Amino acid sequence: MPSRSSSPSPYDHRPDDLVVAEAKRGEAFLKTFRLLSSRPDFSGAVDEINRLTASRPSGLAPRASIVIPVYGQLGYTLNCLHSLVPDIVRGDVEVLIGDDASPDGSARWLAGLHHIRYIRHETNGGFIRNCNLTASEVTAPYIVLLNNDTRVVPGWLDAMLESFTLFTDAGLIGAKLFYPDGSLQEAGGIVWLDGSAWNYGRDDDPNRPRYCHARRVDYVSGCAIALPIDDWRVLGGFDSLYTPAYYEDTDIAFRLRQGGRSTWMQPLARVIHYEGMTSGTDLTSGAKAYQVQNSQKFRHRWAPTLASHRKNGVDPWLERDRDTKKRVLVIDTVNPTPDQDAGSAATVALIRAYIALGYHVLFVPEDNFLYDPQATTELQRIGVECLYAPYENSLTTLLTRYGPYLSVVHLIRPETAKRALDLVKTYVPQARLIYLNADLHFLRLERQAEVEGRRELLAEAGRMKEVELGITSRVDTTFVHSHMERDLLSQMVPMARVEVMPLIHTLVGRQSSFTERQDVMFLGGYNHPPNVDAALWLIDGIWPSVAEACPQARLLIVGANPPQALLEKASDRVIVTGRVDDLAPWFERTRVFVAPLRYGAGAKGKVVTAMAHGVPVIASPIAAEGMGFVKGRDLLVAETPVDLAESIVSLYNGPETEWLRLADNGLNRVRDGNGLDAVVAALEAVLNRP
Repeated sequence: MPSRSSSPSPYDHRPDDLVVAEAKRGEAFLKTFRLLSSRPDFSGAVDEINRLTASRPSGLAPRASIVIPVYGQLGYTLNCLHSLVPDIVRGDVEVLIGDDASPDGSARWLAGLHHIRYIRHETNGGFIRNCNLTASEVTAPYIVLLNNDTRVVPGWLDAMLESFTLFTDAGLIGAKLFYPDGSLQEAGGIVWLDGSAWNYGRDDDPNRPRYCHARRVDYVSGCAIALPIDDWRVLGGFDSLYTPAYYEDTDIAFRLRQGGRSTWMQPLARVIHYEGMTSGTDLTSGAKAYQVQNSQKFRHRWAPTLASHRKNGVDPWLERDRDTKKRVLVIDTVNPTPDQDAGSAATVALIRAYIALGYHVLFVPEDNFLYDPQATTELQRIGVECLYAPYENSLTTLLTRYGPYLSVVHLIRPETAKRALDLVKTYVPQARLIYLNADLHFLRLERQAEVEGRRELLAEAGRMKEVELGITSRVDTTFVHSHMERDLLSQMVPMARVEVMPLIHTLVGRQSSFTERQDVMFLGGYNHPPNVDAALWLIDGIWPSVAEACPQARLLIVGANPPQALLEKASDRVIVTGRVDDLAPWFERTRVFVAPLRYGAGAKGKVVTAMAHGVPVIASPIAAEGMGFVKGRDLLVAETPVDLAESIVSLYNGPETEWLRLADNGLNRVRDGNGLDAVVAALEAVLNRP
């Protein structure tokens, strides 16, 4: 729960903290050069921008062309360009300014900017004509239209462009828009039955979960949008029907929708909009008056499409996700950290599978309701609506609010399922209830008790068995990762539906050759007792024989949170890394991966990870069980310290052909059985079952 103390806590973070800081930088820039005063220092501002962009490399092909239409308001244009400096300096972006014959001397100053293509039109033809004329000069694969009365927040462009990869149906990506005080201007738009439009979330707290995940929308305001340039050209740009401005952005979104392409709002593309600086805010005069006229044109053109929309103001929470028909709430203990543990990787894979099947995913870390700047953001980026404090801090309240809209509730981990199960059955009785148990805790504890001779663990194992079997008996389907555990649960709870969900891993492959690799690796998260036990057993009981037979080898003990007992084992030939953000370099120097687990349960993510990197695996029977791997073909299996050491030495010093055979067989198994498609297929089979 959120801290009540005045000292900083993890609950003090908010998704859009960056916005206010960027707005202050803009305020300082405008003030330093008096750009909004009667005596602006345009020369100083231009010199400052040129100084900051002087390091731009040359010769890079642009990945995006940023088109900025302007008519006067030079101070705001320079403020916008100042915020674009990090993008300009990268060298892979071109910026085009289309000047609609500004009467304020803009040409003198804008033409003097380095690394900017300044295009001056002979007459003032209005916003739409300006955009279309300037866009004809674009050379990059994506066009980004950006109003001059904006200031971008770092990371905005990457978030926009990567969204075309994340969302394969995307034809248009729009930014999340903010006022200079940090309040929300728009998180996507809603178009109603009568053709009127809402800026969703206007004037609300931008950090509310409902505004912070990528999602399909009816339209996005045209002050910060991106499209593939080919699509822009096929459509002919903005339609001149709406000249000089207003509703052209809504219309292009609907034309894309008519052709099967979606419009997405990406909240990590954050843009500050000094609204009304270019067109004013008075609907009865100036360019703004066209907003009323063009709304009528839009409604007439799109009346058949609008017939399926609700009346103005009715159920905006549903209208904001117009194409969503199915919703799933995923309840886990904490936020997933897939770079640190296999269980988190399985959670993220599950979420991505639901998205692939067309579900809108809501996620809650029910143990702490924490917004995590890294973990939560990565989910929001791909379209997951994450629920967190202070906006949500009670599972009962949350289920009351969202329960009627849910098709599925998916529980992860026994401790979470135990706390949530009764509440879910009470408040979401219509939903299909699915449970993912990464490994059978009672089985792991029974094995630990036997290995360590700790009989007191048997009582704890008995309690966990009662919990885990009880959950399995009360849900519609239980998923496990291990074929062995599926069979065991099916025997113990005969009426239950138990299925296998494969562990997922992206196929990484390898770059280094056999001879370039010198090391032996073990990988694990060391908050997990089986990994600590295996690492210490490996160092003390197995490694000495290997080190003697393989004098050039080092033992790499890789993974987060190694305890002091493990750190004390480090030496020049035993490397205890702690957490690493990128495993690839460590696997590239590894010749043999060993997983000498003496106890544990479930499928072992470390084994799949090593195979995915193209490294052959030697595993204990516990580490190899339940995943369908064939001993001797996909991996080697050995149990005693002597046998494990001999297997490592034999593979390490043996012929390269044997090493390649095992490595390639492992790669092939991961490719065929551990990709997202396999997870989607397993989940879809359960969801389609009556």
